[in-house]
Amino acid sequence: MENARLDDLINRLAKSEPEAVDEYVGIVFGNSIYPDVIADNSDFDFSYSSDLRELSITVVFPSPEVIPKTKVFRYVRASDEIAETTLTQKDVTTRYVNLLNNMTLRTLHEVWESDRAGKIDSISLVGGVNHVDPAVGRDVFVRLVALAVSREDFLQIDLSRITPSETLKHLRAVVSKTPHRLTPIDDKKGVRG
Repeated sequence: MENARLDDLINRLAKSEPEAVDEYVGIVFGNSIYPDVIADNSDFDFSYSSDLRELSITVVFPSPEVIPKTKVFRYVRASDEIAETTLTQKDVTTRYVNLLNNMTLRTLHEVWESDRAGKIDSISLVGGVNHVDPAVGRDVFVRLVALAVSREDFLQIDLSRITPSETLKHLRAVVSKTPHRLTPIDDKKGVRG
């Protein structure tokens, strides 16, 4: 039975059926392994346009609170206790920014690495955080990063030798200046170059 479903998916992918591409991308994201604290606090939503050959992705990032604040634990013999040293706020902020940058690039990479048949020519991605707006008490999605990139442009990048923040600049991504404060991006002009 499983083989029949797989054969059906392969046949539908060969015909570039949008639902098949969506199903396949869902499998790719489902097999993407993240540490539990990230996996439990993030999500991916996506849809494929066969006319544009574009995959639109919304990434829900973990909130800044998931970043561990502990730098190191050490045993203090004199008091027979475990002492904790915490990270500076700057270090926590840097880790959060790095998490967002790396998740963004990893998402793009995983899609194109798995799309061996070349069904997807471009990806538009928006990433942000769900949280309660304290001013109005409602759930909101705060957009922290947005970009659109072609397969050709992305595959020219050697990911083993990059600095993620510089790569996002190179791709003309719109990125929040202070994502740890959940400051939304200004993408009214769009993200296409």
